[in-house]
Amino acid sequence: MSDDRITFRYFEHAGVVNEPWGDCNRYWVGLVPSDASKEQGIEPIEAAFSAYKRNLLLWFWQRDEN
Repeated sequence: MSDDRITFRYFEHAGVVNEPWGDCNRYWVGLVPSDASKEQGIEPIEAAFSAYKRNLLLWFWQRDEN
């Protein structure tokens, strides 16, 4: 089973959101290895993740679902 959660296109390059240990709530976001040499900056993606503010009510509700 793959730990890739989402695949996407970023300026015509393939990208991935990967949760390395399956269920640890830590993610690796980047371009897939075949595109790694193309050096497309992904700073806007990092900024979007950094700016995200989790809704605490939604977080508690989701925890009850598991």
